Amino acid sequence: MTLLQDSPIAATIALRQTVLQQPSDALAAKDFYFSSPGESPGRQRVFLITSDGSPLVTPTARYVESEINALLRLSEAWDGMRAHPVTQEAASAAIRMVFAIANDQSLPPQFFPLPDGGVQLEWHVARHDLEIEIDAAGNDHHILATD
Repeated sequence: MTLLQDSPIAATIALRQTVLQQPSDALAAKDFYFSSPGESPGRQRVFLITSDGSPLVTPTARYVESEINALLRLSEAWDGMRAHPVTQEAASAAIRMVFAIANDQSLPPQFFPLPDGGVQLEWHVARHDLEIEIDAAGNDHHILATD
């Protein structure tokens, strides 16, 4: 397992990535069936862990892991045109943003890929909306909040 980001996401959370090994038998068939065309079987996957190296198993952490990994599996031209795959930098910034403003009592955001390789986070509760766009470099954030 290799370190993806050296700084912690929150007080006790770190972000790590690993390159998955090609699964065998039924898992290989399932992986092939659910993967995007042109997707590499040795793709990278993000895991959230605590500072002692154990997996972070909160509902929010598991949901964020699942959504980010789904975005990272997108291949070039995922929109049928010229969209770029979601970058590691955008994924890392999105995870940091979620853990900066949400906790396990909050509703988790919806995650959407952006054509430039960035990520958009959206919360829609009652008639309140919060949308955060993170660019592919993970540096620029654009926020829209409506009531």
